[in-house]
Amino acid sequence: MQVGEKITLIQKQVKRYAVLLAAAADFILIAIAIFSYSNAVKHLSVWDIMSEQIQIQDIDNQTSEGMLYITDEFPMKKGHYVYWVEYEGGAPDTWIYPYAYVDYYDKVEMKEFYFHEGCSGEKVEFGVNADLMVRFYLQHHGSGEVHIKEIHLEETPMQARKDLLGSMAWLAAVNILLFIYCYDKRHPIAVSTKYVFAGLSALVLIVSYPLFTGYALNGHDFDFHMVRIEGIKDGLLAGQFPVRINPDFFYGYGYANSIMYGELLLYFPALLRLAGISLTDTFCIYGFLVNVLTVFGAYWCFSRMLRDKAVGVIVTLLYVTAPYRMLNMYLRIAAGEYSAMIFLPFLAYGLYGIYVSDTEEKSFRYRFIPLTIGLTGIIQTHVLTGEMAAIFIGLTCLVLIKRTFTGKRFRELAKSVGVTLLLNAWFLVPFADYYITQDIKVARVRDFAHIRKTGADLSQIMALFPQYEAENDMPKALGLALALGLVLCAVMLWAVKKEQCGVKKSACFFLPAGILATWMSTVYFPWDSVADRLGGLGELLLAVQFSWRYLGIAMLFGAIAAGFALLMLKEKEGKQVFAAASVVLCMLAAISGIYFMQECMNQGAKAELSGLEGINTQHAAMEEEYVLCKKNYDLVEEVHEPRVYGGAVIEDYEKQGTNIRFHAESNGAEGYVLLPLLAYKGYGLKSSEDSLGAEYLTEGPDAVVQVTIPEGFSGDIEVRFQGFWYWRLAEAVSVITLAALLLYVWRGRHNGRKVNM
Repeated sequence: MQVGEKITLIQKQVKRYAVLLAAAADFILIAIAIFSYSNAVKHLSVWDIMSEQIQIQDIDNQTSEGMLYITDEFPMKKGHYVYWVEYEGGAPDTWIYPYAYVDYYDKVEMKEFYFHEGCSGEKVEFGVNADLMVRFYLQHHGSGEVHIKEIHLEETPMQARKDLLGSMAWLAAVNILLFIYCYDKRHPIAVSTKYVFAGLSALVLIVSYPLFTGYALNGHDFDFHMVRIEGIKDGLLAGQFPVRINPDFFYGYGYANSIMYGELLLYFPALLRLAGISLTDTFCIYGFLVNVLTVFGAYWCFSRMLRDKAVGVIVTLLYVTAPYRMLNMYLRIAAGEYSAMIFLPFLAYGLYGIYVSDTEEKSFRYRFIPLTIGLTGIIQTHVLTGEMAAIFIGLTCLVLIKRTFTGKRFRELAKSVGVTLLLNAWFLVPFADYYITQDIKVARVRDFAHIRKTGADLSQIMALFPQYEAENDMPKALGLALALGLVLCAVMLWAVKKEQCGVKKSACFFLPAGILATWMSTVYFPWDSVADRLGGLGELLLAVQFSWRYLGIAMLFGAIAAGFALLMLKEKEGKQVFAAASVVLCMLAAISGIYFMQECMNQGAKAELSGLEGINTQHAAMEEEYVLCKKNYDLVEEVHEPRVYGGAVIEDYEKQGTNIRFHAESNGAEGYVLLPLLAYKGYGLKSSEDSLGAEYLTEGPDAVVQVTIPEGFSGDIEVRFQGFWYWRLAEAVSVITLAALLLYVWRGRHNGRKVNM
């Protein structure tokens, strides 16, 4: 056999067993990654710096003030560490911290250890971002006396876990590309589709590059969302599923934000936290995932609405790089709001498909699904976006009232509403239950008088270079690209006659909607008079708190209107004019988005957190919309242990999340215990031999949980959040609805129907 024939035979064998070879390669690479992780975990560095190695062991009033190093340098590799100090005495104004003197910025997190009286051994976590020589420094202010006995320093497995996750992510990406390559060989993919995929992937990377820096940008709502993620993780560890009361807010007293604020997507970063990935890394990974879903989801919707792949990509770029979206991601850190922006295109496409599609098509029966996806996604991410969307859905139904009540169209609208309610019953039922029956701030306190003042002015709306303003007045920009897109749409509607009737009719809807949403986001909209005239509906309008929130709706309608304008321009003036206009809009959008991202990176505060260290979990709740009105601010901040009154005696007290266990006895008379939990309804009590009924668990003073210990009682007591039977029923309804919806789609495909959504 000739050499050429042997090579050909080998190539045929490789092709024949390509899948098995790829699987074997994956197995080997996964095994190597796991072995590397296991080896790294087994060889974590540990240092014990004894008193004789510490240059200043005794700190007292005579020690000179200022910064002094107290240890020699020692090598530390890139990773995550924890240290603690064994000492005697106390000097509350003195602290030590790890430090590396290097000529490049932020390579060691200077996490301080304070010498508070009685806190010897308290652990402090920090990160080292490169292989460095590190030593401990002391900052002394001449108050108190301390004797340092020992400094303990340990490397944690967090960096090893991060490396393992990175290896798995790269392997998954390579497998996806390999799958696409093999699929293309057997079922050739159109060249235009390849270009679209490459363009959208590049767009994802462009709008995500602030997430690849190794740190998170610490913006307006950063602490709030950090505690949300960490609270889901800790709630799951404590046995809550789904998590209803976040156990980390208010120093462990708990917060009902999980009931009042959709958190379904945040379970992904919470699972990463359970896997040991640092808090800021999980948040950056989540932001990247949101960008992926927003870009590809928006293109899927826009390309079907506009029936043009090129215009679909352009509109996606206009939408994704809109300054207001960049503002939410990198300055406001409004995770709920920018997550809801994944689903706004589905909302627009769902309504468009129901109102425009031919009702005689067999696939029309599936037109409710995109609208259901959009509604569900918004409910599960940001309720206020849902309120704004509901206003424009209502206006759509009124403006197109003749089509609204056309038999099949009305059926699809009703199906979408019904399926959405059933699909989200697990969230909506507890939400409504608390909103109606609980004395929470958001349901009782309403002050929206300032909403008009929060709007943008014309110069802000049209800004090409949105200015970073973290302190005074943040940029409230629709962006020059989207503003010109609205102008172009108006011009094309005036210039184009009846030859493009369908496109023109669609543009005639989206242009006024975009202008209205933009107007509602400005100081020029008469919010006060509108609210007064509309009564309860006006209150709903004002519930968004800030009128600039309507920029999210404006950028959606503005991008779609620009897309229809480009379609009309392409048909009327030809491809060259269309290409020129497209390039101008895309360049303006890219300039605004990239400029603002760079501004955030240059001027924004940076954070690298392994957990909630350094975050005040009471202040993180911001306006405290979902707190019980009777909550005592000072009590929650200062008292973190149970308080025992009367004849009650407790011991063996344990608290994990919102779960509390202790042994209680009555010392000759009835007594009671006040627990460090806010008294939201839904907590249950379990005692030895079930001797205590539900009536012994009540709301005590300052809205905390009270457990009454009757005379003669002796036994173990457990208090945990358990909800209600009708919440369990709502959860079952949602699961059944999801299963039925998936079966409905699968049967349609299995029976050969075209499931066109």
